[in-house]
Amino acid sequence: MIVDVSHWKPVTNWQLAKKGCEFLISKATQGTNYIDTYIDTFIKNCEANNIPYWLYTFLDKGNEIGQTKFFVEQVNKRVGKNFVGYILDVESKNSATSVQEALNYLTSLGRKCMIYTGYADISLYKKVVDNLPSNCKWWEARYGKNNGQYNQAYPPHKGCDLHQYTSIGSLPYITSNCDLNRLTGKTPLSWFTSSDHMKQPDSQPVNSFGIAYRAHCQTHGDFDAVRDGMWAGTMNYNKRCENLLMDFRTLSKRLGIELDIDVLAHIQKKGWVRYNHINNNTRIGTANESLRLEDIIVICHNLPENLELFYQAHVHHYGTLPKVKNGESCASQGMRIGIEAFRMWVEEKK
Repeated sequence: MIVDVSHWKPVTNWQLAKKGCEFLISKATQGTNYIDTYIDTFIKNCEANNIPYWLYTFLDKGNEIGQTKFFVEQVNKRVGKNFVGYILDVESKNSATSVQEALNYLTSLGRKCMIYTGYADISLYKKVVDNLPSNCKWWEARYGKNNGQYNQAYPPHKGCDLHQYTSIGSLPYITSNCDLNRLTGKTPLSWFTSSDHMKQPDSQPVNSFGIAYRAHCQTHGDFDAVRDGMWAGTMNYNKRCENLLMDFRTLSKRLGIELDIDVLAHIQKKGWVRYNHINNNTRIGTANESLRLEDIIVICHNLPENLELFYQAHVHHYGTLPKVKNGESCASQGMRIGIEAFRMWVEEKK
């Protein structure tokens, strides 16, 4: 069973829901300031019961891109490993141009997405739904007799992936009449239930000097270590980097000296924190405090004169900032914007 819920139609028995549904859908936001009162309870229970779930925003007419960004911001600070993707609920006669703009933004974030439309609105959004990218599917409502059952005489439009067929369904784990859905067969169930877990950006090392580092990010934890200019952390997930580990042992061995390195980190609510003479176990930042790293300064005191140390940050909202050199600030401590990804490498001076 596939059901969408909200604070009007909440789940009352999560054990039954876990056994009876393939995945759940719930409202998250509407407009640019409303957050559904059920969202935190819904997410908590889906995560606790390992139920795949989707979240949607109901798009009011006007400023659709602003509404979508608000939606993503609110969702990304809450969701966990069982979150599958975002949904745009388009029911307000929104202009196709505005919907397309919002959808382009949403699909660019790298997660799975859906767009929800009503059967009668096909003329408004046909061009949109006919040209969806591979990470986006079409969810359409057509009730027909709306008697709680699927009626074959009232199918959705061709190309629809998920069909909402009634608004008065009855389930033992929902308090009242609920919206029920069925797969049309166009897309397999596994697509709707498998979370695309956060991945580090695809990148290649710039050389093989041997600097390694690892990022710990919001909702994910520790990523695998990367090296020599590869990106550690995430991009386009709006997830803060909370701490970093740096490992200069290979480079030190290659150079035949023990590199002496200090790091200054600007941390949300704490300001500048200095880490002197770091080693591969020095965690730069915080753990279990949900605080973002906002800036990093790396100071290598005894790097040979023929080498230069570079590092670079990718930050929330602004993207990738220019690379900086040994001893320089790489991000934006004064703007209270979090680092999402970080990379570091050395090069021979030219």
